[in-house]
Amino acid sequence: MKKEILDILTKTYTNPILRKTTVPLFMSNPGIGKTTITEGFVRDFVETKGKKMVTMVLPNLMPNECVGGVYPNQKKRVWEFFDSEKLTSLNDGDVLFLDEVFNGTLKNTLDAMLNVLGQRRLGSGKPMADAMIVAAANPQGLINLTPQIKERFIRYDLKFNAEEYQQDLKYKYGMPENISSHFCTLIKKEKFEH
Repeated sequence: MKKEILDILTKTYTNPILRKTTVPLFMSNPGIGKTTITEGFVRDFVETKGKKMVTMVLPNLMPNECVGGVYPNQKKRVWEFFDSEKLTSLNDGDVLFLDEVFNGTLKNTLDAMLNVLGQRRLGSGKPMADAMIVAAANPQGLINLTPQIKERFIRYDLKFNAEEYQQDLKYKYGMPENISSHFCTLIKKEKFEH
């Protein structure tokens, strides 16, 4: 799984057209380490470039928390737009990681992200930094997506790799091999509904 992720990240990151027009979307069943492996591996990849990763867990956010919002300025008697601090903190070469992008995310939140995903523009219309956007989601419980949102993502289905997962459990949590082995056996037996 890690080699596959690295190949996709490298291809997207180093191609200026792909980086500005697509969002690699890593999909896998829940509980097999998609977020742990993907987010961790993306973070490591970005750090080797001397850049940073900003994470948004979309189901936890309202539209204004993702892109910003319009607020009245009583003194000037005008509406002012404030862009999301997370988006404005991105610099060229950084990565925006959208976790659980389609799982429980409000449709309004995804709609608000359309300019970010499509034109790489902030909510105010200002250009976003030349950052790569990467996403992860489960195939279960996907919300209905508009064609405009769907066409922004390139889906990659990740296959469960018990050996990699056991290594991650040992490294990150100190889990003994006999327990992680049993855990992987349970995951392999699980039947997931799509």
